[in-house]
Amino acid sequence: MSTATVNAPATGGGAGPRGNRVGSLSKIVRLHFADRSRMIDSPLLIMAGVAALIVLIMIILRNFTPATDAELSEGFRYNQAAIWCLSGYIMNIGVMAYARTMPYAMGLGSTRRQYFWGTTVALTLEALLIAAMMTAFLFLEKITGHWFTGARMFDTYLAGDGDYGALFLFGWGIALAMLFLGSFFAAVYLRWNVPGVLASIAVLVLGLLGIVTWILAAEIDALAWFTPYPFAKVAGILVFVSALAAAGSWLVLRRAPVGR
Repeated sequence: MSTATVNAPATGGGAGPRGNRVGSLSKIVRLHFADRSRMIDSPLLIMAGVAALIVLIMIILRNFTPATDAELSEGFRYNQAAIWCLSGYIMNIGVMAYARTMPYAMGLGSTRRQYFWGTTVALTLEALLIAAMMTAFLFLEKITGHWFTGARMFDTYLAGDGDYGALFLFGWGIALAMLFLGSFFAAVYLRWNVPGVLASIAVLVLGLLGIVTWILAAEIDALAWFTPYPFAKVAGILVFVSALAAAGSWLVLRRAPVGR
């Protein structure tokens, strides 16, 4: 990881040994984004690679199935690749924010509180960046007539059915939740190692099952609640989950060792 950005000599009153400390929010944000390949290039390459794979699948289907091009393109409206293709990698970014970058930052003089808030801002910006990438890919998909083949990756029902605002909100919510859940699991690992991670996953699964059971027992019509503005509501729930994960990360991080 390049450290030129965060180790640049300070000017004015910040000169001297304290001038190089990674303590300010902006320096911690820059520290995360110093690894451009992890934060920017890899998400772009994953999206481009999945789009190319979907086009290849479409070409194969057009040549080896009796369905018409219009029927195949309509079938691709149910494609979920845009939602799931980045989830694992995005969570990995959140994990690395604490598992790899935190020991380095604290070695340069950052406090836990400073690092937590700087990382929170960095992960929020990363989620916005990923949502912007997804929206840009939707634009390219639409102006090229669905990649010149009728294949759909982002212009799908579950990704907003071609609505830029819906996709941006949905993509931002998913990215934000994955990033902060990843950082939460990393913080748990730093404090309690693998048993802590397994226990936290078990608690989350049981909690989710409890919520589903309560909704079914109370006969709440969840689908009706989501009907108006569904993507905004889903994004709101994901932001709430992200806030809980961030709060949990801070509570765990306060007593966690710097690294393992």
